[in-house]
Amino acid sequence: MSEYEAKHRDFVDLAVPVLLSRPLTAEEFLTAHWDPGEKPPQTPDGLRELIGDKYSSRWLDLAVRLALEDLGDDLPDRRWALFHVARWHWPELFAHWRDRRNPPPPRT
Repeated sequence: MSEYEAKHRDFVDLAVPVLLSRPLTAEEFLTAHWDPGEKPPQTPDGLRELIGDKYSSRWLDLAVRLALEDLGDDLPDRRWALFHVARWHWPELFAHWRDRRNPPPPRT
C-alpha cells in the first residue's frame, strides 16, 4: 500500500468515527464542507456518504477540534492541547480518542 493510500485509509478509519460520533452543528458543518447552500445530513449514514473515503484536510481539521473537545485534558501529550500540534499528530490523537471511548473490558 502506498503512503497516499495509507493516508486515505487512516483518515477513514480514524477521523471519520470522530466526525460521526455526534451531530454536527451548522457552523461545524460549514467549516468542513465547501457548499454553503447544502444542509447537514440528518443521519450519520448521510454524513458518512458525504465525507466519502478520501482524505480531506477540512474534515480532518474539524475532527481534530472535536477530538480535542472530547478529550479535554486527557491527552497523550499535554502539548497536543494546541490545535496545530494535535493536527500534526492526528493518527495518534484519534487512536487515543477511540481507546478512551471504547476502553478494554476489565480483567477478572
